[in-house]
Order: sequence, then structure tokens, then C-alpha cells
Amino acid sequence: MATLSLQLERLGPSGLAALPSCTKTISVRYSSVSVVLSLGPSVSLEGGREISLADLPKSIQTVDGAAVTVRRRSSVFVSVLLPGGVEVWWDGRARLYVDAPREAGTGGGGRFGGLCGNLNGRAADDSSTPEGDVECQIAAFAERSKLNDPQLKREAEGRGKCQHNHHC
Repeated sequence: MATLSLQLERLGPSGLAALPSCTKTISVRYSSVSVVLSLGPSVSLEGGREISLADLPKSIQTVDGAAVTVRRRSSVFVSVLLPGGVEVWWDGRARLYVDAPREAGTGGGGRFGGLCGNLNGRAADDSSTPEGDVECQIAAFAERSKLNDPQLKREAEGRGKCQHNHHC
């Protein structure tokens, strides 16, 4: 079974402060394919190979033969459609949507989880942490869901604040 991972790189004040921040990139990883959605929006594959929006839709084969499809959904949104029907939508600025069929959730035999909940139909356990606990406080849940990769933090700090979001 292939693994789906969504990682957001956020710039601006750290923590859940009242000051706004912006999302700089969204990395969508599925099996052997990694698609990076950036401000604008712009699209690139892991390794930095950029995909022109004019060249969309574009399908990328995974090592097991499944297809990950990147497409322009409107004048605003770009989406990444994954096997199994999960689709990630990004407006290149502030809005990210994850559309997943119920079968992807734990109630349908899948293993969906994280900040999007687990799609099992029970809201009470949507804030399950990677360790299996259920956090009652939103701030604590978000804090426990962060990646603690020092290399990613150094790279983000080196890029400075986002220039496309007037709040940063």
C-alpha cells in the first residue's frame, strides 16, 4: 500500500500567534512521486524540475504503475489527483483543500489521519496524534503534528518571509 504525505512549509510568526503567516509550499508525496505546489501557483517535481501551468494536465507514473495527475482546475486552483480518489487543491496563495473519499478513512479500511482527521465518521477522534493520543486542545494538536526536522527549519529560515502574502 502506497503512503500519502502532505507537508506544508509555512513562513511568518511561529506557533499559533495572533499574527498571520503564509504557506510557501505544499509537498504532496505519494509512493515514488513528489509534487511541490508553490506560491503563484507554480508546480515542480522533487529535484526542482518545474512544470509549466500551460503543460497541465500532466500524469506522473509511480514505481508501481499508478498515476499521479497534476491539473489546472480553474484560473485559480491547481490540483493533484492521487490513486484512490484523494485530491489536493491549492490556490497558490492561502487555500488548501484535501478531498478524500470515505474509503480512504479508517472507517473504510484506509489509514487516513493527521490534521485532516481520519474520515471514520467520529469527530471525537479526529484529533488523534501520531502517537495515538487524542488531543482536546487545537493548539496542542497542531504543535504535536509539526515536523521536527532541523534541516527543514534551517531551509525555511534561510528563505525569508513570503513576499506574495501581504500579511507576512
